[in-house]
Amino acid sequence: KIRTQILDVESDSVKLQENEEAKRVFELKLEDIECVEYERLYNEGIIQRNSVKSQVLKQQIQQKQEEIGKSRLNVEKIQSQINNLLKSKVSSDPEAHLFLSHLEKQISQKTRELEGPVCYKVCQPPILSC
Repeated sequence: KIRTQILDVESDSVKLQENEEAKRVFELKLEDIECVEYERLYNEGIIQRNSVKSQVLKQQIQQKQEEIGKSRLNVEKIQSQINNLLKSKVSSDPEAHLFLSHLEKQISQKTRELEGPVCYKVCQPPILSC
């Protein structure tokens, strides 16, 4: 009878060890699942932060493009005002007309000097090479 009790205790001990091992395997699987979930949430957070940053940058780019467009319109208005002013001055003063034609000749001569020898395009500042 004692032998059977010893065998029962040993059997219970083996079962207990197996249960502890199964419990440990279960805990490891649970930790793995928690890690995967944490990683997923972390990545979602990064994506959301990047998405917000991307939207902010897109808005800033759009604002800058609008500012550039407005600046170009202002430059065109000023250029047309300058041209109108020069035309009115030239038409009223014959000496100014001669001086203006002299300046136009010099500008066209400099423009030809700035043309590239191969592409025949006028270089824009800063002039580094053709």
